[in-house]
Amino acid sequence: MGPWKELLAGACTARTLQRAKSALGRHTEYKLGQGGVDPTLDLTPKCDCSGFVAWAIGVPRELPPGSGHWLQTTTFWEGGPPVGSGLFHQVPGGKAEPGDLYVYGDHAGSQGHIGIITAVDDGRPTAVIHCSMGNWRRHRDAVRETDPGVFSRNPRSRIMRVDYDALRGQFGLQPLPVLQHPLLRDDPTLRRVVAEHLVLKPTGGPVDGCGAFQDGLNHLAQTYPECRVDWGAGQQHRGYYGPKTEQAIKNFQAAHNIQANGWIGHDTTLALDAALLAYDASGTDTTRVPDP
Repeated sequence: MGPWKELLAGACTARTLQRAKSALGRHTEYKLGQGGVDPTLDLTPKCDCSGFVAWAIGVPRELPPGSGHWLQTTTFWEGGPPVGSGLFHQVPGGKAEPGDLYVYGDHAGSQGHIGIITAVDDGRPTAVIHCSMGNWRRHRDAVRETDPGVFSRNPRSRIMRVDYDALRGQFGLQPLPVLQHPLLRDDPTLRRVVAEHLVLKPTGGPVDGCGAFQDGLNHLAQTYPECRVDWGAGQQHRGYYGPKTEQAIKNFQAAHNIQANGWIGHDTTLALDAALLAYDASGTDTTRVPDP
């Protein structure tokens, strides 16, 4: 599997938003036709709107590389061709969510434009991150989070939603298993864990995905104190994967008939998701193995 496919394997809405916001404040220069060629690298110093969105999603703008098929504004606007059909779906009015794309395609000799919606009010976009010449001219930084006026004023604008599993399927990758509990489901690292692309192990320091996992353990610890993780004053150690978290995970694993190695892997994460759903539904963890 190539590096860009490994990135696509873990792509999701939360990670797209995270990557988009990480590009703010870099003083990126707007340059038509540049950026987004290799999403495994940092965003290039010069970029255009489609390159920025492809980079944020985590796919090359020429998809696949060498095919001559490009993710342009019209490609997003039309749903994916010529890259593939059904990769992006139009969202009805009043149903927008953060992570959706706001786009109008090329038309009558005018360039299209695209951005990533970052905030909504009653299903309507209120903020968008986009890479534009206007941003560059006014602020010397092409990537800015602004109101959606540049899109809402264009009658051809559409809100499109990325179908990450369709993108994965287009290139022979398996859909990500779905985490359902709110404490876990939006964490991009844990989504990679349940897809068996990653195993988290103790480091003594901060580890992506550990904080959400600790949230889940501490939620269960209202009934099962042996699973509780002490974050310290002001939760200053949330996300740190040290001996206390390792022991709490071992206790959870032992209670759910999983090898007690203290690692956050596929089976342990899915078991925690199931335990949290069962706990919220009945007030107790019905997936726990009864004590002998």
